[in-house]
Amino acid sequence: AGSLLYGFGFNYFIAANHLAEGGVSGLALLFYYATNFPVSYFIVLVNIPLLLIGWYLWGLSFVGKSVFGVAATALSIELCSHLQLTVDNLLLPALYGGLVTGAGLGLIIRNGATTGGTDIIGRILNQFFGISMGRFYLLFDMGVLILTAAIHGLEIALYSLVTVYVASKIVDLVIDGLDAAKQAIIISPKTSEILNFMIKDMERGATVLNGRGGYLANPTDVILCVVSRNQIFRLRKGVSEIDPQAFIIISNAYEIYGDGFREHK
Repeated sequence: AGSLLYGFGFNYFIAANHLAEGGVSGLALLFYYATNFPVSYFIVLVNIPLLLIGWYLWGLSFVGKSVFGVAATALSIELCSHLQLTVDNLLLPALYGGLVTGAGLGLIIRNGATTGGTDIIGRILNQFFGISMGRFYLLFDMGVLILTAAIHGLEIALYSLVTVYVASKIVDLVIDGLDAAKQAIIISPKTSEILNFMIKDMERGATVLNGRGGYLANPTDVILCVVSRNQIFRLRKGVSEIDPQAFIIISNAYEIYGDGFREHK
């Protein structure tokens, strides 16, 4: 399903409007625009030596899902190649192309597979040269976009950058889950009052950690809790009313398992 979604978005929005994207698929598109060589063939040919290297380095278990991911993605791109929507306003295919392909990639990665290409190259460089995966992805995608700008002009490259950015955000959203919550760390001398408010008024539990002040080294309680996104304002308001001097840290939390959230699988 993820591969079909990716193949549809790739053709219907991105390829139809001569946009580009990151990774090996972006290189495949540039090669396709120049020579009309099918994108699916390019992806398979590039990945064959990479998969063989991956097999040698990390074994058959790694290559198995990678082969399936590469084959499914290439086949989906080929099957959806006739589905194309050409529009005058390139911002629309840039946005929707990133949205749909990002959702497809997110589903693929979330289920333990990979589309190969930059994933394998990134792992090789990380293992032998210590280059972080994030840095490699950024440099590779920047290289593809610079090449796009050189060949097709800056405007196309800028719209393609929108596609890459949107896709990366959607991938994160799909992998991390739509049920993202908020984590709060609260430091206050009025621990018991805050816990009473959370348990009775908000019907939420919490964990009290033993902390120590960094300056005076005084022992202090640290409350750690996770609440849904629509409860965070109520929590912050309630804590502030109990102790206006309370120290509150709020951050995003993903993949929450336990009572009140997801069940353990």
